[in-house]
Amino acid sequence: MARILPPDLELWLCTYLRGILDVELGPGTATVSNKEPGTYTGPTPLVVIRSDGGPADDTYPGQWYWQVGVSVLAGASRQDDQPANDIACHVLAILTEEPEILLADGSPITKVSAIGGITPIREEHDTARRYMTVEYHVVGTVQ
Repeated sequence: MARILPPDLELWLCTYLRGILDVELGPGTATVSNKEPGTYTGPTPLVVIRSDGGPADDTYPGQWYWQVGVSVLAGASRQDDQPANDIACHVLAILTEEPEILLADGSPITKVSAIGGITPIREEHDTARRYMTVEYHVVGTVQ
C-alpha cells in the first residue's frame, strides 16, 4: 500500500532561503535555521523558520495547507531595529515570490495562499525581532 507523506517544509525552506540569501546578500550574511538558540548574541542576523503544520486539503489527496512562522533577529540592540526590518522584508519577498518558489528544485509548494505581515516582537534580551507567517499549499510524496 502506498502512503503519501507530508513534506519536510521546514527543512526545504531553510535550505532554499539560505541559498538565496548567500547569493543575494553574500555568504554568511545571515544564519538560517529551524532552531533558535537559548540566547541570541549576534552580530550575524538570525532567521528561524518554524513549521506549524496545517490541515489536509480534502479536495486533493496528498496536499495540505501548511503554515510557517518566521522570526528574524538582527541589530545591536532593540533600538537598532533597521537591520531586522531590512532582512525581514527581504526574507518575506523570497518566501512569497511566485512562481520562483513553486518552480525551485524539489519544491513541495504549489501555491502561496496567505501572508501575515511583518510584526515587531519585544524581546527579553536586547535585540530586535520581527515575526511573520506564510501559508502554503504543499504536496506530499508517495512512499
